[in-house]
Amino acid sequence: MKREMIEKVVRVAVERNIVTLNGFNIPEEERFEEIVAVIQEGIKEKNKKSIEAFVNGFSEYILETAKCTTEDDSTGEQRPLTSEEIAETIYSEYWRVQGEIDDILSE
Repeated sequence: MKREMIEKVVRVAVERNIVTLNGFNIPEEERFEEIVAVIQEGIKEKNKKSIEAFVNGFSEYILETAKCTTEDDSTGEQRPLTSEEIAETIYSEYWRVQGEIDDILSE
């Protein structure tokens, strides 16, 4: 989430008395900045965990891909994927996961 949006949310919370800036041993603006920083840190941590989950899932996907089979066009029997088919599958999944990570980072 962009800092401007976080600041807007905090200002609305202050206006609605959900959060207070006065009554502390620090100036209101400094308290405001602390609240924004805490929210940003929470979002960064959540994003980090989401990205780690995608990376772990991708790692498992790679391991499982090696076990995959497909139907042979000429014989109709199941056969292991070729190295090229595995590479194409992993490459495609990589870009899907990368797109998900980019979406998380651009929020």
